[in-house]
Amino acid sequence: MSVLNKIGGNDDPDKLVRGFIGERPLGPAYFEDYAFLIWGFIELFKATKMPVFSLQAKSLARYCERSFKLPTGGYAMTGERHENLVLRPIQLNDQAVPSGNGIHLWNLLRLSTLGADEILAHAANEHEAFMRMESAIRPLGTASCAIGLLRTGRLQ
Repeated sequence: MSVLNKIGGNDDPDKLVRGFIGERPLGPAYFEDYAFLIWGFIELFKATKMPVFSLQAKSLARYCERSFKLPTGGYAMTGERHENLVLRPIQLNDQAVPSGNGIHLWNLLRLSTLGADEILAHAANEHEAFMRMESAIRPLGTASCAIGLLRTGRLQ
């Protein structure tokens, strides 16, 4: 049984929901929900050194690659389980809460150092290139990206 099963009642990342009102689910989770959950699992792994947390973080990150990644770069807010939209929105700018794309860059960079995982290492390099390009356009709106690059030693 995974950690996700214990906290969410389901082992399938495709079944993660945004939240609940009473017993009623609020709908499928958005990309930012996954990004912050991955960040939490990485922090739990750092604090406890229990491999189950890093494995869960990697599993969710691979799910994000399949479900939210856009061919043009970055990760859409909505996945395949959400309603069909003409355009899939993408949030790059930090607001009151950092953007999922900025946090996920930090996630991918940290996960790529936790054992050999070519899929996540490639995803980290691709997303870093994409976010660096976006940061050049709007540097004040992408602070979470810069923090992730600084904290992982990728920005001097």
